[in-house]
Amino acid sequence: MADSERPEQGHGGKADTGPSPYDWRLFFQNARHFSIARTPCARDALLNGIAGGTGLGFARFFQSKLIGSSCNVAFVTFLTITLGSFELCNQRRRAKELEAIVLTRQLNEKTELMRARQKQRDNASTSTDTVDGKDPP
Repeated sequence: MADSERPEQGHGGKADTGPSPYDWRLFFQNARHFSIARTPCARDALLNGIAGGTGLGFARFFQSKLIGSSCNVAFVTFLTITLGSFELCNQRRRAKELEAIVLTRQLNEKTELMRARQKQRDNASTSTDTVDGKDPP
């Protein structure tokens, strides 16, 4: 087989089938369109974490006068509060979405039942109007 007939070889000796999902260029292209503001609960979780981490970091500094220890406390507190707040907010949001889905299904079932009853009433009223094969007066 001649060199010109071989498929293009990518890294690792595999045929090049296009961009990899782990391609750093794709990562940065997609990162341009990412927004924290569009991520549910992220903004509030970050603000809670920043406030809590800053507060406990300063409290630790005033207590011990050690900058390194204070920074460690602030960072760990920031991560803990941010992740906890984010998860709690997402759980509440998922519960509300699930509740909305259940309510929508119940409403759809009631609507279908009402339509079926109305159809039965309409069929019953048209069948009683033509008694003994005679049209109503």
